[in-house]
Amino acid sequence: AVKQLMYAFLGTFTGFLIKVGDIPWVVRWICYFNPSKYVFAALIVNEFSGREVECDVEDNPDCKQGDDYVTEYDANSDTTRLGDFLMVVAMCGISFLMCLQGVLRFF
Repeated sequence: AVKQLMYAFLGTFTGFLIKVGDIPWVVRWICYFNPSKYVFAALIVNEFSGREVECDVEDNPDCKQGDDYVTEYDANSDTTRLGDFLMVVAMCGISFLMCLQGVLRFF
C-alpha cells in the first residue's frame, strides 16, 4: 500500500498530470527532487523538440509546434538540465557500486 501511495504522490509532481508552473509554489520544490520529472522532461524533449506540425492556424488557433510543447512543459530549462546531469552522475555511481559488489562477491 505504501508503494502505491508513493507512486501516486510522485506521479502528481512529474509535470504530466499538473504542469510544474501550475503547482503552487509552496510544494513546487518537490518536483525538483522527483526523478520522474527529469525522465518526463527527457521524453518531452525527445519527442517534440524540433518537430514541425502541419496545421491551419485559421481553423485551429491553438495549433502548436513541437518546441512550443517543450517550452510549455518547462522541459529544457536550466533546472532540468542540471537535474539531468545529476541523474546521470547518480546512475553512474549506482552502476559502479553494483559492479563493485558483483566483483567483490567472488573474493
